[in-house]
Amino acid sequence: MVPFATALRRLFLPLLCAALAASACSRGADLPPNSAPDRAAHDKHFPIAAGPHAVDCNACHGNGESFKTFDCVGCHAQAPTAPFHAGVASYRWASASCYSCHARGTGTISAAAHETFFPIANTDTHALGGPAVHAPGNFQCTSCHSSIGSDPKQIDCTACHTQAQMKTSAGVAFHEAVPDLTWPAPAAPLTTSLLCLRCHADSKVPVQILVSTTSTFGKHDPSNAALSFNVTAGTPHDTANRTRPMACQTCHSVSAPHPGVPGLLVADFSQRTCTACHLQTGTLAQDLDALHANVTSPAPGYTKVPSPGPPPPDYSRTCVLCHANGQIDPSGVALNHANFFPIAAGDSHAYGKVVTVGATTVTVACSTCHVDAANRKNVECTTCHLQSGTSGTPGPTVAADQTTAHKGKVGITGAGGAPDNLWLGTGPVGTGAGESANCLKCHAADAQKKDFVAAHGAASAKTGGVVFAIDAANKNHFVSCDQCHLATVTNPNRKNPEFDFANNARCDLCHVPATIIAVHAQFQPAVAIDPAKYTANNSDNASQCLSCHANGGRSANFTHAFFPIAASDKHSSGVARCADCHADSSSYSGAPAGNVSKITCTGCHDDSASNTKNQHGLTTTATHLGAKVGRDIWDVPGGTSYSGASAAATNTLCLKCHAGNIGGAVTSLSTPLVFRLSQHDAHCRMNGRDIANPASDVTHAVNRNADNGVNICFACHNALATGTTTPWATDWSVASPTASCVACHEHQNNGAPTVTCQ
Repeated sequence: MVPFATALRRLFLPLLCAALAASACSRGADLPPNSAPDRAAHDKHFPIAAGPHAVDCNACHGNGESFKTFDCVGCHAQAPTAPFHAGVASYRWASASCYSCHARGTGTISAAAHETFFPIANTDTHALGGPAVHAPGNFQCTSCHSSIGSDPKQIDCTACHTQAQMKTSAGVAFHEAVPDLTWPAPAAPLTTSLLCLRCHADSKVPVQILVSTTSTFGKHDPSNAALSFNVTAGTPHDTANRTRPMACQTCHSVSAPHPGVPGLLVADFSQRTCTACHLQTGTLAQDLDALHANVTSPAPGYTKVPSPGPPPPDYSRTCVLCHANGQIDPSGVALNHANFFPIAAGDSHAYGKVVTVGATTVTVACSTCHVDAANRKNVECTTCHLQSGTSGTPGPTVAADQTTAHKGKVGITGAGGAPDNLWLGTGPVGTGAGESANCLKCHAADAQKKDFVAAHGAASAKTGGVVFAIDAANKNHFVSCDQCHLATVTNPNRKNPEFDFANNARCDLCHVPATIIAVHAQFQPAVAIDPAKYTANNSDNASQCLSCHANGGRSANFTHAFFPIAASDKHSSGVARCADCHADSSSYSGAPAGNVSKITCTGCHDDSASNTKNQHGLTTTATHLGAKVGRDIWDVPGGTSYSGASAAATNTLCLKCHAGNIGGAVTSLSTPLVFRLSQHDAHCRMNGRDIANPASDVTHAVNRNADNGVNICFACHNALATGTTTPWATDWSVASPTASCVACHEHQNNGAPTVTCQ
């Protein structure tokens, strides 16, 4: 290696000689070699008194033959000189060319000339001659060009910018968020310095990420409107995340040649490359066209990936139109997602909403539901909406489990009461067999319709806007949705099948066509059902049913005068189904009086103390004993039966008293089915007898039998309500001597009546 001083002498000696020659010429004579005054005069043009050109005159002026000529290349040979001038367009290896730039014999390039390579003017950070910041002394050529004598192109930044120096006073590394910069061990100054120059070829900080105080483009986060792309901690493009390195040049992968140093590539921060990761061939293997299907806002909407070949860098500019901060804009997503599934800020599945699933906090993102990036319609609901009882009661931050969410709202039985639960499984939609496919059949447009069940049918033209109750209060239709709605349709705005609630419903799974047609023909008067319309597997056979049964209950023109079943009655449709009383169609076919024995009362009312649902834990026998109605009220010598052939006789006896014909003057004291015995005396000719109390009236107390074996109630009230809608029931308004009292009291001869007790 040539010593630095020797190299400078070789470089600048010819220039000194040229200046000396010029001075000599001005005097018109050659100068003697060691004339002190002459040297002082020479220094005004070209310094030779000291420095690298303090040499013999003949070194530059050719053995003193003439001071008018000078020679630089004699000392400054071509081979070692050429590397210093790489990139200098005017460079020629000739003495005249040397003098044109080095008229003072100095080897220091001007700040203006060096600007092409690296700024070193007085106002620059690395001002030549200015004080260094990270090392003692002032900046000199050798501060950076550590091998200036042999290869000035080799730049060493690490001499000053050591790894230890690259920290704040608090100890935070300047490049904490720049994983591009590496410090190999053992040290490799040139390798590391080339990394420095890729970003700092202009000696400036490109962007402010964590701790830099000055920046060409400002902060690299949304606080900077000119550069809102966010790379700070916690974001998807967090450059400081060491578990998932996101190097600056991952996005800024486009390089440009250094304007002054051929072969040196620097990062072009005006370009960005999103497709390095976000592409099927990228590190994330994403199908951008599939992910952005139907994205039309903001205009002009999504631009498909150009093909064939890799997309150019300019394509990534279309990405930042929607993803200016490097993330997904919730409002933009909601706007483009509106036709598929509502995820706006106020929706139950709002993008970015935080929910709790079990003990885990989940932020709703695209991948939360779309578990299959290659098939966007394959969504997963059951990850958050668990099968049963683990999430608790649904709330703003609690994902509903399916059992809790549906309890008491939607039935879990099918035809005949068989179990049929739509939310027993788990898994994404897949090919349609996953449990999420069942979720979407009802909840394709939203998963939190609180009033959907309560308002069921109200929006349907087929019901005339009448609510068709399907909640737990409706015993007849509290069944699984797929018992009535089997037909599905795929909405053009969505991707998975859903129940066709608007157009199709069927009744035949429970109401078998052959039976229904026959039953309606037997009504009085007969109701005709069109066999061509009401058929099995007809996806919309409910249309014919709804014309009469709009609310799912009895027809609007249907009357049930034989027994009270209005909404306010004990046996309303919300409590008892038709089949609970009418075991088969024969019980309501033809004349009502002929069907009384076929009515089933004992299916619900029995003699079991455990029957709390219908009898509050009281047996039927206990209910009719003692002070209530008297003993042996059943009028069945051998007792009562709740099954078999004798049950029919028991049912007939029930309807003899409980036919719904109690009323009139005692309506306020009774129900249509039950008379309050404690009020009997106030409304009877036995006024004052207190027939409920044997201590007051031993003769007429209802807890004893008459001598003729007839229960006391029927001893007085032994007439039937003939000519009414319930001719099989007791006529409670009749209790006269001619119709009743004579059973016990006789009038003898023609004299004063003698009452004898039989």
